Amino acid sequence: MKASVAVLTLLCAIAGCAHAGAGTEPDEEAAVAAGVRAALRLYLPANEPVRGPFCVEVVSPTDFEQGVIHALGAAGVLAVPMRDCPSRGSDALLWVRVQSYEWMDIVTHGTLDVRGTVETRADEHSKFRLSWWRANFHASLGFREGEWVTLSADDLGRI
Repeated sequence: MKASVAVLTLLCAIAGCAHAGAGTEPDEEAAVAAGVRAALRLYLPANEPVRGPFCVEVVSPTDFEQGVIHALGAAGVLAVPMRDCPSRGSDALLWVRVQSYEWMDIVTHGTLDVRGTVETRADEHSKFRLSWWRANFHASLGFREGEWVTLSADDLGRI
């Protein structure tokens, strides 16, 4: 394990990695959390801050999802794991499900694509544009000047 980390570090030094934590699990969690924030920004009214509470599910091991929840909290977004939504997320405005994420820049881990769905609670339909209840999103993120930024965020269709 240590040998593979050393090789990765050497490759990053040669290739010029985008940032010091490239490829670490906390870095990946922060990147996915930025994808969740980009999705929320797509579907919240323009003047509403992205604070929460929101229910979030990431198709991944539970500890990774928990890391994404913590990264959202560090960015000022109140998020609850989807499995705890019935008990702790009853006020959640939106439910975000990250169905896939992949590094587009394998060597530097400086660009990530996130795809998933955003849903409203049944009793919240009237507060959102066109009374949609589920939407598919795609967000591309890049690591710039020490933070994850949204390069593009697209609504792929609403139900």
